[in-house]
Amino acid sequence: MPEDSRDMADDSNRSASAAEIRELRDALRLAGRKLRALGEAQARHAEEELGETFLEIEAEGRRILTDFERRTRDAERRIEQNMRQHPAGWIGGLLGVVGFGLVLGMILRSRE
Repeated sequence: MPEDSRDMADDSNRSASAAEIRELRDALRLAGRKLRALGEAQARHAEEELGETFLEIEAEGRRILTDFERRTRDAERRIEQNMRQHPAGWIGGLLGVVGFGLVLGMILRSRE
């Protein structure tokens, strides 16, 4: 008889342990699902923020490029007008640069 009561107690403890294990497994599955959902939500949020930031950077880059192109065209137009109005000055400057290059080349060659 005492053995029967021990067997019943062991069976009761085993069933309680099995129930606790099932409960823990269910809790872990639920926690895993909630963590996965949280991670997916955070990833979507980060993707949206990065997408917005990228669009802002792209728009700013396009604006800077457009401004640079405009300034380059304006400078090119001013230089061309200046060359047409004062061709002698530009020719003299060009000849001066060529002459400087020749003199520098001759000096460097004589050092060898």
